[in-house]
Amino acid sequence: MAIIRLYMTMSLDGYVAGPQDSLDNPMGIGGFRLFNWLSGRHKPGPSKQVYAEAEASRALISGRRTYEHADRWQGDHHDGVPILRAKLLPDLRGGGEAGERREAGNCC
Repeated sequence: MAIIRLYMTMSLDGYVAGPQDSLDNPMGIGGFRLFNWLSGRHKPGPSKQVYAEAEASRALISGRRTYEHADRWQGDHHDGVPILRAKLLPDLRGGGEAGERREAGNCC
């Protein structure tokens, strides 16, 4: 069985980008400060450990907005692992309310 780990850079108030993020400015105003920890990724310590674990992953799962704002990571996040984009699909299992949705994966 595979192990799933979530690595997400988030501010203490729950934001993952700065204000006014867009396709032209995907991290928003000042949003890259959330990734300041990456400057220590090659030095011993927690930043190096987290970075190494993320780089050792065998797939990347992203939400639609992050996927689009990151420009699909130009098709290669790291080492050619698959990039999976989560998306909402209509619930086709029956018995649900009209318009009910469920999460599903969609490979790019």
